[in-house]
Amino acid sequence: DCIRHNGMPVVAVLGSYDEVMIPATELAQALRLPSPCVDGLRCAFNKDQARTRLHEQGYALPLYRFFSLDSTPLLPPIPFPFIIKPIRAADVHSRFICRTGEHYRQAIADMTTKGSRGMPGTEHRHFLMEQFIDGPCYGAELLYNDGGWRVVAIGRLFMSAGDRPRVTGICQPSDLEPTRLAVASAQILGWVDALGLRGGALTLEFIYAADGPVLIDINLRIADAHVIKLVELTTGINMMTHLVDFACGDERPLIGSPNARYAYVADAFIFSPCAERLTGAHIDNTDRYFVAGSIKLPPANSTGMGRGSGTVIIGHVMAHGESCQQAMGHAENLVRRACGAHGQRDG
Repeated sequence: DCIRHNGMPVVAVLGSYDEVMIPATELAQALRLPSPCVDGLRCAFNKDQARTRLHEQGYALPLYRFFSLDSTPLLPPIPFPFIIKPIRAADVHSRFICRTGEHYRQAIADMTTKGSRGMPGTEHRHFLMEQFIDGPCYGAELLYNDGGWRVVAIGRLFMSAGDRPRVTGICQPSDLEPTRLAVASAQILGWVDALGLRGGALTLEFIYAADGPVLIDINLRIADAHVIKLVELTTGINMMTHLVDFACGDERPLIGSPNARYAYVADAFIFSPCAERLTGAHIDNTDRYFVAGSIKLPPANSTGMGRGSGTVIIGHVMAHGESCQQAMGHAENLVRRACGAHGQRDG
């Protein structure tokens, strides 16, 4: 109504996180602009419906149950070990691995008394209890181009140890060897096709278990700015440019550059449990492996990413290398040197 009343020219509508993707798509459709398939978005946004659809299509999934903090199960319906996380899993900093009954009781107590908040600042009240799958974690970036999905990149997600896992860094490309990479890419395309997703961009998280890829989550949006940069540095593809092209109805061929700047680039996060005391950190931007980085203290009343587990992401360092592990090693080394005794590198 506002757009029509003011006669505003609109050439594209883009959503920035999962909670607004459906209304953004509905707005684009009302304005007769290019948009993703809203039925697919609705199916994928409803975690229970998405899992039911994938199960009906023959895809193996971890055992799961949904619950609310208003009615937490006295006894867990999932065998140990299992993981508890917010249904809106864009917040990857509020996860608990429960290996015993005591772990489970402590996790419920922490969620009830301390609470946690997601990216929009809303408090988490609804959670997913899911069978814990052991294996390395990966993130896939997809763009819809020329009538179909393209797996633009698959990166390795580095996780902290312990029973409160969080992502501590990301590397593009991943450490998957060619055969496993091909298997993962085919499985990813099968998952998104089964859910009826078409158009726009997706970020998908999976674990490569002993018997193959296991879907963990699908986010209905493009990756964050740091991942977009990692993909561009290692493939030559600017995902944001292509997403804007799609939203404007002016697609161009999705072709990687043979002259991508780096073979591997890792992004290591900087955490601090007491950020207000971190005043002397400095990133060595003269290091031969340094790519980019910054440290910025959040506002005292910040409720964004990292608050849920008692630590705050206050910065990051990107570094390159000749392998996934080497690039992350260089990035973590720069973080350690930057923080010294001032901060804490978690994981």
